Amino acid sequence: MTRKTTQAEVVKIFKKNSLKPLDTYVNSSTPLKTECLICGNIIFSRLDKVNSFGHQCGYCSGLKGADKKAEAFVKKLGHKPLEPYTSALKHWKMQCGGCGNVISPKYNSLQQGAWGCKFCGHKKAGAKRREIGSKKAVALIRKAGCEPLEPYPGSHAPWKSRCMKCDALVQPRLAGIQSGQGGCKRCGIVSSARTRMFTPGEAKKIAIKNKMKPLESYKGSNKKWRCKCLRCGKVSSPYFAAIRDGKYGCLWCAKKIVDPQEARKKMIKAKLEPLVAYPGSDIGWLCRCMKCSREVTPAYGSIRDGQGGCKWCKDKNPHIEPSVAVQLLLQNNIQPLEPFNTSHSKWKSRCLRCDNEVSPSYHDVKQGSGGCKYCAPNYVNTTRIMEVMKKAGLEPQEKYINSKSSWKVKHKKCGRIFETEYGNIRQGTSCRYCAGRAVVPKEAIETMVKLGKKPLQAYPGANKKWKCKCMVCKKIIYPRYSATAKRNDGCPYCSGVKVDAKDAVKFMKLNNLIPLVAYPGARNAWKSQCKQCKNIVSPQYSSIKGGQGPCRFCADWGIDYLAEGFLYLMTNKSLNAHKIGIGNVERQKGDRIKQHKKHGWHLINQLNFDKTDDAFNVEQKILTWWRESLKLDVYLSEFDMPQGGYTETVDASEIDLPTIWAKVEELCSVKI
Repeated sequence: MTRKTTQAEVVKIFKKNSLKPLDTYVNSSTPLKTECLICGNIIFSRLDKVNSFGHQCGYCSGLKGADKKAEAFVKKLGHKPLEPYTSALKHWKMQCGGCGNVISPKYNSLQQGAWGCKFCGHKKAGAKRREIGSKKAVALIRKAGCEPLEPYPGSHAPWKSRCMKCDALVQPRLAGIQSGQGGCKRCGIVSSARTRMFTPGEAKKIAIKNKMKPLESYKGSNKKWRCKCLRCGKVSSPYFAAIRDGKYGCLWCAKKIVDPQEARKKMIKAKLEPLVAYPGSDIGWLCRCMKCSREVTPAYGSIRDGQGGCKWCKDKNPHIEPSVAVQLLLQNNIQPLEPFNTSHSKWKSRCLRCDNEVSPSYHDVKQGSGGCKYCAPNYVNTTRIMEVMKKAGLEPQEKYINSKSSWKVKHKKCGRIFETEYGNIRQGTSCRYCAGRAVVPKEAIETMVKLGKKPLQAYPGANKKWKCKCMVCKKIIYPRYSATAKRNDGCPYCSGVKVDAKDAVKFMKLNNLIPLVAYPGARNAWKSQCKQCKNIVSPQYSSIKGGQGPCRFCADWGIDYLAEGFLYLMTNKSLNAHKIGIGNVERQKGDRIKQHKKHGWHLINQLNFDKTDDAFNVEQKILTWWRESLKLDVYLSEFDMPQGGYTETVDASEIDLPTIWAKVEELCSVKI
């Protein structure tokens, strides 16, 4: 029997492994509340584990506290977690620190250097696409041999220009030139044609190879070329392209040219005497039959190809050897039961495959018919029909007509009666209600009520809007039954997709704001008055909903809008961008101009104001002028400006600095 370890011995063992017991020792397998002397965290350690493996602190080893580390890492990036951390490989809902949108990146991706926001990624991609300025565009199109006749319209828009080679007016796209296309289409066609052009010597070799001897100099592939056929010895003028492509060389051998005398001889040989001149190979030629003396109009081409001449003397029922007819039916697994009569008459026989009695005609079998209608894929009988219906779980409710007629059936599984076509059932379809292609209005109403939506009108159809009342928020909504039944679409008001104007006003009042105008929309500025400082502000409903402060004057961080401030204009040559911004005069920490200068920005001009709020109003007017009047988008992204302020940037190639500052002076009515 082993001796139980004493409390003093446990304390000594734990202390040796940088651990301090806080409870009384029970046994070696019972966890003991312990304080880690390295990190200070409270853990629960077992004596047997400490004896076997030594120090056992999960925080020191990184196995515990991963959620806190992950949250700290995400907050350091600027994002705001919206749900607890679960795993590095699962999507984690958070608010982007750049654009404010809700995103769901993986923590593993963020650790590997990804920003995680697709919205910011789109902006960055757009900024890269706009990197090429008008000067670079002009240089590229001139390099392609074109002189622009109008300002740069964009990489994918036609750019009116003049070709410097052929002086033609062209409209190439810069994106096409960048991908390797030429600037002038006409010059490209000529250049391509020259590469495919044959020399006279090459053309002559090809003609002789195709048994054609040229009798004149080569003129081109699309010009007639007088040659002598080395097969028939006659002269014709085919196109070189036809000789080259192997379609035909000699027009006589190809039957493109017909000698009237030879045509007359062939007609007489066919017992037809021509009464008029040769009209052409495919035109009826008036002749007199030398057998029955009737006038007929057969085409010379038909006579030449071996067809009969006089329709009156033609044998309509040519003689067929009975043994040959019998042999043909046997080859198609059909056994004749009576002697052969004529090619179009029914011939009583028996199918050697299904042993059914059939009556095909020799003519039909000769033309490719199988001969047995029972073995044909399109023929169905009652036995086969019932087998198909039983397999589909359907029970007929009326007599079968044909495969394309409506047929009333009953689905054994759900008990519903409906009309369908046998042709559709044979292709694999069954009950349209069980498949979701048809809906019973009563069942649709029950489904909507079960999903929290009370219908207020009759069922309109699966894909039409259905007036309902949300049983949670009591608001009127218009969902579609098909979407609700498949993926259980929730209430747009409850999910935050839509905002009720009354609810929005209540929300603003809860955030100490009194709206002064009607609700303009979630992403539009909403003119309101702060209850605390009585100042007029215009925040966005979506911004406040996302966690931003309601009043910029009452904020205890950032810019003090009531203090003395200034408006500045800066530029960055390496980024090819201009920027407008504001700041406080007496603020030493976080001076925006100094921060931007550290990143290569150069100050152009500065204008002081008694209140920073006045500078803010001028800045907003400049941004509205850029974005709405001049249609100039945000040029840089948060990756280009880690110090912030990228939303107030513009492409330097689109507008110059004197124009911007002149607009500032105009808005301020002050001359500097």
